[in-house]
Amino acid sequence: MNTTFSSDALSSVAADLLVVGVAQGKLADALAGLGSFAIALTKLAGEEEFTGKAGSTLAAPSFGQIAAGRVLLVGLGEVKASDVRAVAGTAGNQARAKGHKNVALAFPGVSPDVCAVLEAFAEGNYRFDKYKSASAKKAAAESLTLVGVQADTAAVARAEAMIAGQTLARDLVNEPAAEIYPESLARVAEGLASDRVSVTVLDFDTIKAKGMGGIVGVGQGSTRKPRFVHMTYTPAGAQKGHLAFVG
Repeated sequence: MNTTFSSDALSSVAADLLVVGVAQGKLADALAGLGSFAIALTKLAGEEEFTGKAGSTLAAPSFGQIAAGRVLLVGLGEVKASDVRAVAGTAGNQARAKGHKNVALAFPGVSPDVCAVLEAFAEGNYRFDKYKSASAKKAAAESLTLVGVQADTAAVARAEAMIAGQTLARDLVNEPAAEIYPESLARVAEGLASDRVSVTVLDFDTIKAKGMGGIVGVGQGSTRKPRFVHMTYTPAGAQKGHLAFVG
């Protein structure tokens, strides 16, 4: 997913879906950048009793009055960090549910954590639809524009790395047992090897030879023999310490 930043007025941002976070009781402030379209949205919000309560939503087509095709208002409540993440997650979820490829997201009057917003959006946008027919799938978002948010390329890079790892983990968990077993999981680990990550895989005979009785005892009753995967990450520069993660 491509992430960009925009300082344009909300009314000028082109997107399939424009999502605006609205703090409780701050509807007018949140819609200020929508020009005359804000009048219609304010009327609709009154009819639907939308006030910006955390988790509440209000959707509407733009009828060509702004550059975005549709608008989704999502309540920010008291604007806690968790509320901001929830709005981003809702944006991702609704974008995937409707198949919107280009999404714009704004938090008027708020300076959100860019990394947290991108991570939450990706969580909401995720679907495991590998085995669904093409007609049953909804497209993932291809681009996300953060409107009125200070550009932070370091945060974007950090978020992309976290999202990639989380997506891989979700995909592996969602795969059926016939696809993910010791040998195939070991191959996935080997595919993660790089100049910073080394991967060593021990097969069943090596596991037995090393006296790893617990693994042997659990795995010997299966036709899918166990593998032991040892991954080592070597950071750039001087190492500050050692961490070990055991699955």
